[in-house]
Amino acid sequence: MDNKKTMHGNPHNTNKSNSILLERCCRLIEYLKRNTDKNHTITQAKLRRDPEISNYIGSKTTFNNMIRSLAIAMNTDSWDNMKPEDEWRLVYRAFKNFYGDNEDCGDDDLRFVKDIYYNHIFTEEEITEIITALQVSKMTDNETAERIIHKIKKELVSKHYKEFSCRIFNSENTDSEKLKENLTILQKAIILGKQISYMLNYYDSKKQLIPVRRTNKNVSPHYIVTNAGRFYLIGCFENGIKDEEKKLCIIRIDLMSDITIESVAVTPKHHIRALPQIIKNEFKSQHLSMSYDEPIYVTIRITKQIGDNINHTFIHDSFGDDYTLLKSDSDGDIIKVRCSEFGIVNWALQYSDCVEVIEPEKIRDEIKKKIKKLNEKYGLKEK
Repeated sequence: MDNKKTMHGNPHNTNKSNSILLERCCRLIEYLKRNTDKNHTITQAKLRRDPEISNYIGSKTTFNNMIRSLAIAMNTDSWDNMKPEDEWRLVYRAFKNFYGDNEDCGDDDLRFVKDIYYNHIFTEEEITEIITALQVSKMTDNETAERIIHKIKKELVSKHYKEFSCRIFNSENTDSEKLKENLTILQKAIILGKQISYMLNYYDSKKQLIPVRRTNKNVSPHYIVTNAGRFYLIGCFENGIKDEEKKLCIIRIDLMSDITIESVAVTPKHHIRALPQIIKNEFKSQHLSMSYDEPIYVTIRITKQIGDNINHTFIHDSFGDDYTLLKSDSDGDIIKVRCSEFGIVNWALQYSDCVEVIEPEKIRDEIKKKIKKLNEKYGLKEK
């Protein structure tokens, strides 16, 4: 019995050693997935300086052998054949030199482990296309999309990932390539925290975009949002505007051109009036048709449309769950919403056959002015 223990070792110790090695491998792979990619490699020295992973490195020889064994295991198939280089997962310089397209070093060089990185399944461009598709999808609500995007960024890319490019499908009569170019520049400016300047355009009778003006105010970009298939930049105007007077602005991105990233830092979000710190679902209902003036509370009566019944479908389409039913009476339902003045005036005119703005009075006055202009335009005389 004693001879067997001497020959084969203590099974308990062997299991413990295997368990420690397995934990080291798993911890290291997870660390490399989060912190490295093809453009951001890491060295053994840097790993040893990071307390998150340093306890799992072992001696230099142990570490080198572990990386070499992991790379061979993860980059070969079930028959021990080397996979194509774009299917490798764990890579370091000597491994790539020996097994890659440029076979210019000997087998012994595989012992020298430098420039290590995890090669993610998807490229950054592919990840951005997936994220953009989720953001513009009409089949996925915002909360679900954000949850999926969070998982994608956590599991499928490193911490160095930046959304610098995206693919846009032309469904709203826009120049897709130009929109893609604009989005790429604006995303970069937002990530860098820099102001932008741009040219504003409009469509002429020849269906061509022509300049309105070169804006004399820079913009601090903070968010890109979609609404009804279009993309909008949210931030604030700069240049000559006092800090206490800076307020939310919304710009249609497909109408922008000649966008330049300036060297000036953006105004922080909390210094911009009416700009939310986090874009939530209610932003759309508070800024109907992407109107940018500050939201106010508005009381509205919904009249009966189907016999004695009141159809709230168009209310839900416009405001989602972001409205409050105050009371119901013989004339209909009375609700309260929070929306920009410009947005609610035009919305009330759109649904004038079934809604009446009760208050505030200034909204009623704006609606009356527009009705008067319509009467004049269509030759109707007041009695």
